[in-house]
Amino acid sequence: MTCHFLVLCELVILVCLISQGLQNKLIYSTQNTIKEINLRSGNVSVLLSNLRSNIYSLDYDYKTEYIYFPRHNLNVISRFRYPAGKPYIVENVITAAEPIALVIDPLDEYVFWTELYTGKICKCNFNGLNKACILQDDKLYAITLDYRSRWLYYTTFGTTRKIRRARLNGSDKQTVINSVEVTGLGIDTNGWRLYWMVHNIGELRSSTLNGTNIIKVLNTNKTQTSIGIYVHNSNIYCTNGLQLLKVTAMPVKAAYVLHTDTATTHGVLLYDDIRCIFLTLLKQIVVPIMSYVHECFPFDFFIIHIGKDNQSCLTFTHLLKQEEYNCCSNLYLTPDLEIQDKLAQMITDSKYYIIWISSENDYSNSWLDWCIDIVRHTSASRHGYFLPYIFRLNNSKVPADLKQYEAYELSSDFPWKMQEILDYLKRGPTKGEKTKS
Repeated sequence: MTCHFLVLCELVILVCLISQGLQNKLIYSTQNTIKEINLRSGNVSVLLSNLRSNIYSLDYDYKTEYIYFPRHNLNVISRFRYPAGKPYIVENVITAAEPIALVIDPLDEYVFWTELYTGKICKCNFNGLNKACILQDDKLYAITLDYRSRWLYYTTFGTTRKIRRARLNGSDKQTVINSVEVTGLGIDTNGWRLYWMVHNIGELRSSTLNGTNIIKVLNTNKTQTSIGIYVHNSNIYCTNGLQLLKVTAMPVKAAYVLHTDTATTHGVLLYDDIRCIFLTLLKQIVVPIMSYVHECFPFDFFIIHIGKDNQSCLTFTHLLKQEEYNCCSNLYLTPDLEIQDKLAQMITDSKYYIIWISSENDYSNSWLDWCIDIVRHTSASRHGYFLPYIFRLNNSKVPADLKQYEAYELSSDFPWKMQEILDYLKRGPTKGEKTKS
């Protein structure tokens, strides 16, 4: 354990040393152009030009290292690799009907976007496949994602002017804020705050994620000019006409002009060099040693997901973590044959298993077969005292080799019944060979 701790400490020190030479960049868009500003030197350079469209939104995936953006006037979602050698090459991902804003989901690897005039929110995977429109509302504008609680927040921009939210499949639509004209949305995932830019009066506001405790953060003193915002911890980066602003919300409110451009600014994105280098080191150093560190930190629950509704399993895992349970899921693991032995030990060292069945069409790959085999063998080796908890969603079919265990029935509104689920987890699964119906 001491060795593992020292390795992690050395990693943190290495990141700190490297970060002294790193220079965060602010990526922003103007008409037909995407630029970057080095926040340390103040130097501005053009990344892409002659895009033949206004660009109102930008987002970045640190895993694949692509910046995604909607080309509103060309009816297409595009991307380019960043950082990369110049010239930067634009790739068209998917066609869309006058897309105005987008956000990426790094967990499920999807791009979500709003279509201004159709009033639709649509999605596709990072390579443009599996396109689907998940909901339709009034005319739409801004969009952001609470990736922890799995809510999409978006704004209506037609006869109604609201901030609304819905689940990632378009269900459970709710109004969060009424009577507000919003062009930019962002979430501080550490502070659990929602931020938005009121376009018609140029005012930056904030609330809790359910729309309570509304505060005014900043008045830009400009109307009909501020569009995009990007939230990074308690720092909010805003476009404000020709200006790019940095606003700090905590511990004290303050605003700074980072740059004044010659063209009107629209979308904005912070590229975090420190986060990028840390993720690179994480993949190269931390992930290989985590299979050993688990010996010191066994999981309370190892969750094996069967089905196609990854979102439901991720939400369930997150809710358990909120209750201070130490959890892991096969959704977070890669079926790498070289480390299967270590992962098997990782699973068997867990105190309990949970098998989460979200649909009945996905119990067909060797990775899941392998996980289920571990459950059966461990249950047998512990003489029946290590029974799995089985939760099935919306009457999904239980695989035949798991029918000997009791299954707990759930519906899509399971987050509202979390206390009942926690009580069940404390009681333990029934040892009888019966499945609830």
